[in-house]
Amino acid sequence: MYGRKRAAVSICVIAAAFLWCLECAKIPEGECRPEEFILPHAAVRYYSEKELGMLDGHRLYLARNELYARHGYVFRSQELKEYFADKSWYVPEVTKVPASEFNPYEASNLELIRRLEADYGKK
Repeated sequence: MYGRKRAAVSICVIAAAFLWCLECAKIPEGECRPEEFILPHAAVRYYSEKELGMLDGHRLYLARNELYARHGYVFRSQELKEYFADKSWYVPEVTKVPASEFNPYEASNLELIRRLEADYGKK
């Protein structure tokens, strides 16, 4: 039984890596740099509260907006415009990103980030 579970986990890891490659496929070859992301796998896996809880309030803010930036959101905030302008993958194209544009991983990660931001503000 343990062997099957380990095989299933391995398949999930391979699938997540493949999906990450699909994310990078949208970017010219050699220009996708995971180190440019706060949450490099936000579109292909669920982040835990423990993982995201390690980010401070400002990093949570940037991580939340990173998900919108991945969908080409044009930011009004000068801080966010400047922050994302430095990212090789960012292409500002749209002024609205409907909730339906986010896949289940992104939607769940956004919800968790928003909750943690709210909790962070209460501290």
